[in-house]
Amino acid sequence: MHAYANSSRQRVWLAVVTGLWLGISAPAAQAEPNRAETGKLSVQGGAVRLMDEVYVLDAQVDYQFSAPVLEALENGVPLVVELQIEVERHRTWLWNEQQTRLAQRYQLSYHALTEQYLVKNLNSAVQQNLPSAEAAIDVLGQVTNLPLLDKRLLDAGENYTVRLRAQLDLDALPTPLRLPAYLSPQWRLTSEWYTWPLQP
Repeated sequence: MHAYANSSRQRVWLAVVTGLWLGISAPAAQAEPNRAETGKLSVQGGAVRLMDEVYVLDAQVDYQFSAPVLEALENGVPLVVELQIEVERHRTWLWNEQQTRLAQRYQLSYHALTEQYLVKNLNSAVQQNLPSAEAAIDVLGQVTNLPLLDKRLLDAGENYTVRLRAQLDLDALPTPLRLPAYLSPQWRLTSEWYTWPLQP
């Protein structure tokens, strides 16, 4: 049974890899590719607030995965996305000082046996089961009460900036998928930095 499962998984990955290579080697279309084909990640909003002497982050990320990424998900390939968060202190005559830098990681996966999608916080191991890819991606995009840093680490009266971006972690893909994924713009998905001020 174990050998059969491994063989089945290898056939799935082989099909996904083949699809990636075909997509890479296909001639470029004359028309501009639409977002569903190329995918796009974007941070829609972010805010930091004080809760029990700790600054916590709330954010909204729009994950529009490309068709090949969604196809891989449906075929059992887990996806890992990473939120990169930075807090910098403004300095007039010198470069800004980095106060803290965090990486928050989530895994999105599909389980064919239960027909459920799983969103797992890889930092805390908290997870949720969802009935559809759309619902899972919506949950993935909602960030609430994420601890950022202790209030005591920021100086009152100073000006700080919070930066946030999201990216699909290609290093977390199964080994056979990594090289074609790195070569495909449909897999190299990273949002622009979203920046806003923070004043303690």
